[in-house]
Amino acid sequence: MKRALVIAAIALGVGCTSSPPPPAYANLTLYWHFVGAQGQQYGNGTNANTGCAQAGVDSVQVTLTGPYGYTSTDDSPCVTSSGAPGITYPGVYAGPFTWTIVGRRNGLPVYSVTEPNVNVAGDAVFDVAPAALYPDLNVTYTLPTGDTCNSPTAVQQMSFALFQGGSLYLTNSGTSFFPLVCGDPPSSNVFTVPSLPQGGYTFRYVAALNNVGTSLYQQCGLNVPQGSTNPQSVLATLAVATSSCP
Repeated sequence: MKRALVIAAIALGVGCTSSPPPPAYANLTLYWHFVGAQGQQYGNGTNANTGCAQAGVDSVQVTLTGPYGYTSTDDSPCVTSSGAPGITYPGVYAGPFTWTIVGRRNGLPVYSVTEPNVNVAGDAVFDVAPAALYPDLNVTYTLPTGDTCNSPTAVQQMSFALFQGGSLYLTNSGTSFFPLVCGDPPSSNVFTVPSLPQGGYTFRYVAALNNVGTSLYQQCGLNVPQGSTNPQSVLATLAVATSSCP
């Protein structure tokens, strides 16, 4: 009789507990763009407008924590091999995640953001905006008397090379090229070096170029004073370019 009761109980499921459902999985993608110290936005998280060069960011570090003790720290080029400003984590557990994204220049952080406890319920894409950690540097430039952008000598864009000590720190030339349109009227003759940490900086050159990249006007060896205000500012007085800056 006792054996019959036990068999009956098993058949009815009495005293049994059900197994928990298996964890759900998700593909998590994080795209980044950057917010400057004056509120300007660099990029929009797409291949066509990464914002990496304009923000002066060459690499990104992503720190990710999630369910079941998941952790990951990854270093990535700001623009990945696919051409996208972002990273994908395939097959992670669904649930709450916290991520910190740091934009770096020459290995040092210049932008950062942390977003805690973001629920990832399934495959998901998030746009994340690291913000500037330092003040901007606004560079105001003047052209020789009587000249303005586009007239009469067809100045169309600006170029610069910023050095720290004897090493190149940031430029908009070469592989890092992005256009700095020459302003007109002269009151708008200004460009921004974004999120600039304290340090001894010198512009090897600030130059006004024509439409084929020839330097028409320039100032060489411009030292950058720095303080605590945002933005910082410096004046470049350009003269006719007769030779390359040393």
